[in-house]
Amino acid sequence: GAQKKSNAAAAPASADEDNNMESGAESDDDDDGPTDSVGTALLTMRLAESIKLDPTLWTGMSKTSDGGKSVGICNLYPQTDAEVQALPPWVCSDPKVGLEMENCLSNLCGENADIDANTAQAIRLRLPLIVRYNSLSVETCPELFVHPSPVGHVSLSGTALFQYASLFNHSSQPNVNRWAIGDVTFFVANRRVEAGTELTISYVEHEILCEDSGRRTAVLGMDFVDGDDEDANENMGAAKGSAVSGDDDDNAPLMPVVDAEVQQELMEMVPEERLEAIDELLAQAEGKRKAPEDHDDAMDDHGNDDDDEHAASWFQCDAHQLRILQALTLDGLGRHEEAYPVWEQCVAFVDAKLPPLDETGVALRVQTA
Repeated sequence: GAQKKSNAAAAPASADEDNNMESGAESDDDDDGPTDSVGTALLTMRLAESIKLDPTLWTGMSKTSDGGKSVGICNLYPQTDAEVQALPPWVCSDPKVGLEMENCLSNLCGENADIDANTAQAIRLRLPLIVRYNSLSVETCPELFVHPSPVGHVSLSGTALFQYASLFNHSSQPNVNRWAIGDVTFFVANRRVEAGTELTISYVEHEILCEDSGRRTAVLGMDFVDGDDEDANENMGAAKGSAVSGDDDDNAPLMPVVDAEVQQELMEMVPEERLEAIDELLAQAEGKRKAPEDHDDAMDDHGNDDDDEHAASWFQCDAHQLRILQALTLDGLGRHEEAYPVWEQCVAFVDAKLPPLDETGVALRVQTA
């Protein structure tokens, strides 16, 4: 399962960039370690500046105003030298921002900073890793179809390190859903939870959870294999229709093909051309037509008639995203009777494949109505 975290926590903070803990963030492994979005570096710098002003953010306070104890960022994973050394060094995907972060972490012992050299060294080594492995994405209303558009809610998306919420472990069968409104995040049980049961969230988009362990692990981009609920997933797959395992198809993609870039390219087409492209991509996603070897070229080859071989298995959410775009386009053309059954398919996917009470189901039901 997920790397267990300490029962301590970090002070709230956020940055206006994509994060790494919820999928959609890109992570590449190379000889120097993983590279990540600049959001991790920006959040690290913001925290470092805050720690300089108030070192108790790192160490924790012995007492709080209500008589309790406050725990510091230092109590989050990784805590020990052994845990730090076991992880690959973190590398920012933007060299300029990475250099700014290094300079910020090198200047913790300033004139006004009550931080000794040993503590400063520990912060420099651990803080970027703490942010990488404990931060959560914060998106206001990501289920709304306007969210990723230029006039949508993308400016209300960011990365945050929470005092307690960063302690949630990951599960592919989460019993807690989360929603954000600005910088306020709500954590709500999605089913009855018996006393003594661990509360868990998903570190990846809920639509990824119906995939096999290999794909979930690839999307996570973390230091553990997402196999904590393998038996439960097998049972769910038998009941709902199991996903094709990436292990059975060497050509199967390890990331969703219909990403934000593909969706944007589709939405830039005129509606009639868009519907034709979506039909072709759906045929590929459902294995009815051979997909291009380079999935990045899927849009360029949407007119290919070579269907001698079935496509490598795309993610189940690829077809789901394409159907949403298809239904939106049909509605835009006033073809509501054709759009209605497509919306119904989208609702059925959410009910069958996503955790209970997912907010996407609400948005899709409103669109269907």
